[in-house]
Amino acid sequence: MGHNHYGLGYVPSLLRLAFPIAMQHMLMTLLNLADTVMVGQLGEVQIAAIALGNQIFFLLMLFLFGVGSGGAVFTAQFWGRRDIRGIHKALGLSLMVSGTGALIFMSLSIFMPQTLLSVFTTDGAVIAEGSRYLRIVAFSYLFTAISIVYAHGLRSIGNSTLPLKATAISITLNVVGNYVLIFGVFGFPALGVAGAALATVVARSVEVAIILGATYLQKSPVAATLRELVIIDTPFVRRFFSRALPVILNEIFWSLGFTMYTVVFGRMGTGHLAAYNIADTVGRLIVVFFIGTAQAAAILIGNSIGANSTSASSDRFSEAHHMGKSLIVVMPLAAIVLGVFIYAFAPFVPRLFAISPAVQEMVVALLRMLAIVLSAKIINMHIIVGILRGGGDTRYSLMIDVSFLWLIGVPAAFVTGLVLQLPVHLVYLAIGLEEVAKLAAGVPRVISGKWIHVLTDPAEALQVPVPVVADSDGF
Repeated sequence: MGHNHYGLGYVPSLLRLAFPIAMQHMLMTLLNLADTVMVGQLGEVQIAAIALGNQIFFLLMLFLFGVGSGGAVFTAQFWGRRDIRGIHKALGLSLMVSGTGALIFMSLSIFMPQTLLSVFTTDGAVIAEGSRYLRIVAFSYLFTAISIVYAHGLRSIGNSTLPLKATAISITLNVVGNYVLIFGVFGFPALGVAGAALATVVARSVEVAIILGATYLQKSPVAATLRELVIIDTPFVRRFFSRALPVILNEIFWSLGFTMYTVVFGRMGTGHLAAYNIADTVGRLIVVFFIGTAQAAAILIGNSIGANSTSASSDRFSEAHHMGKSLIVVMPLAAIVLGVFIYAFAPFVPRLFAISPAVQEMVVALLRMLAIVLSAKIINMHIIVGILRGGGDTRYSLMIDVSFLWLIGVPAAFVTGLVLQLPVHLVYLAIGLEEVAKLAAGVPRVISGKWIHVLTDPAEALQVPVPVVADSDGF
């Protein structure tokens, strides 16, 4: 039986899930921007202090995002076969791991902030201000861990609007709180960086209260009792870590690799770093919608595998297989349209910033290089975050994402940027070679169907052979 009967019928569901996820990422990016602008009024020491405090938070977020995404790989499949007990086990384990990580970060930030910050800077004034910030903001870490785990769980069962609403309210509170507590308006004391930290703690506590309140009031499938959350099922723990650990490692090593790019552009010169930062920020805002579609694809594919895992049919996973193959055709077409738009409008972007003509030229050139590599970037995002993770193929996605970044991208950046001293846009293009290598390894994997793994049943928690049937619709 061919799978052309599936067509692109999953697209409305994909978009319905993707928009709230994309909006949530967009709001988080805008919050960082608002934070920087407000604290920027206080002076350079304060900007540096909060930037370094946020660096600690960024490392925690990568860990939490890895745990949340790893747990969601299971939750999506459990929801596909409506296994509520399985969802609660995955959620409970994710909460334990995330909570432990958050408590470790919290303890270090409260009791050893100077030690943490001295890794990044030797400036005594920055360390002193940064320590004031960290000691307070650390109390938000546990709230953040709980929010992220529940948000991933809710999305996996198709509810991506509740996490978005909670984030929107939390961010509004955070921005207003920043304004009131940093500068001391409406009769409040002017607390400076401590005010920014306090506003964050309040906003995060409200966010987790909204998510938990709505989840348990609506009796959502993820509304587990405390007893259901703390069940330790040793075989499941083993299965969980075998799939979730590669996702956590993927997030950590990927971010370390990306930090290396910043190091290279920073050493090329301050103007080069400024141009790269502007182009990178614009790039993140541009791809935010595709982050949503990639995460939504992982959920739909996981749901489909879970729903069909009990079927005896020989082509029971052809729907998931078809979805994966059609995504690697549909997404680059959307990316090409976006790439043409970026290429044409690149000269208008630098006008928004107070930068020299030389840096303006670099920004335009970098954005045009982004337009060229965008299709490959977006297909890879959907292969790694969407298709392979959704199918539980987390080890293969770790391998192609991290190995090509470190074996091709990082060396290419150092050689072209610091040894050959090429212009900044050519360095960016050389880094883009890693995307080509990922495509070469990722596309055949998607087509083969070897990425489909059943995670819901211990007896079947292994790779499932998928019959490859020629598609009459070209996918």
